[in-house]
Amino acid sequence: MYKFKVKVPLELEYRSNFDEHNFSHKNELEFEFSSSYSEFNYSLHGKAGEYTLLIDNIIAENENACIEKVKSFSNSLLPLASLIIQSRNSNQHYTHLKLDYLISNVNIEQQVRIDVQEQSQQQNGQVINLSDQMMIKEDIQITTSTQIDFSNLNIFFSHYNDKVFQYVLEGYYRSLSATDPATKFYNAFTIIEFMETYFRNDIETSHLLEKDEMEKVVTCLKENISINAERIVNRVKSTLLNATLESRHEKLIMILNNIFMIENIKCGIVNRPIDTDFVKQIIKIRNSLFHGKTFSEDEQQNIRERGLELICLIQNILFNWREMEEK
Repeated sequence: MYKFKVKVPLELEYRSNFDEHNFSHKNELEFEFSSSYSEFNYSLHGKAGEYTLLIDNIIAENENACIEKVKSFSNSLLPLASLIIQSRNSNQHYTHLKLDYLISNVNIEQQVRIDVQEQSQQQNGQVINLSDQMMIKEDIQITTSTQIDFSNLNIFFSHYNDKVFQYVLEGYYRSLSATDPATKFYNAFTIIEFMETYFRNDIETSHLLEKDEMEKVVTCLKENISINAERIVNRVKSTLLNATLESRHEKLIMILNNIFMIENIKCGIVNRPIDTDFVKQIIKIRNSLFHGKTFSEDEQQNIRERGLELICLIQNILFNWREMEEK
């Protein structure tokens, strides 16, 4: 058995949701953060545009097994770190930031044969500093500097064993990367559709038909259909079982309000109420995208704005996960 120390070069991925025809920008993160996870210690470092994840005390049989552990951990850590960074980004309503890596760039710095019983040592850390710098033509320069408290990273790690949280987080992480408004919107709405399906039984709804009425419909079909009767009856029964008096937008609002305690979308300067108008808009956009509609410039701008609000909504959901679990 061996103990490894590994260096993972990181890349800061920047996505601006502005029209950049007359716009240039530069972002730099500065941070020092150390903690422990499982049997090993890790630290995040960033300065002057260079970003690194160091992982120490990885116990593995060989280099390949070590790299697999690094890959698994990095794929868990970086979406969580990006969630925290993006949530404190003062320009998050039009700029998306995320940390990423290439597994081919991972470098094993140290490999030592050890006794299997060797214990790891814990490190602690809390603060990451974010500097966001944008240069606009005509020599106008805007610079913002934000201090980000990273101490809740391990709290988010505690949710990572929850496969639903993991799925939502990974969808959020993909949305930060998407290059065009339609893709951003669709990635984000996929998560919303997942939430609708997963939590539909956790809200109180009323069936469209009472049970005895439903059975009468099914019996009538059985008595009057001779071809493919079983298939037709099963489909109708399934549809009736899922049909409610509440509309789709009403049920989605109930999930967000009652399960996640979210009534407004809040991030950066965005403060949008989750109301019937908003939910109907995003459902309409989703259906139009699915059917390949051609959009006017105004409609494309609406997709851009609603997509950014959806990403903010998913961010709010992830931050409210603990409260949801405690209900």
